[in-house]
Amino acid sequence: IVASIPTVTPVKSAFNLQIESFNGKKARALAAITCHGVCPSLLSGDTVTLTARLRVPRPAGNPGSFDYRRYLLSHHVGWTGTTR
Repeated sequence: IVASIPTVTPVKSAFNLQIESFNGKKARALAAITCHGVCPSLLSGDTVTLTARLRVPRPAGNPGSFDYRRYLLSHHVGWTGTTR
């Protein structure tokens, strides 16, 4: 389920996705998804089925820089992913 208002640019779209199932099994997680190329127009609350490449966010490698992993965790986002 699309859990945020998608941010759309000419090159990509980005949105948060509430995951309800993963590989056919029930799951409960929030993921930050980026869609590159031609993406369908999505609205908050839409239910979608998609194939995405999911990853766990890594900590920042440079001390003192913006910690994207901590930012995502503070917003309860446990995964990042890409789809086409």
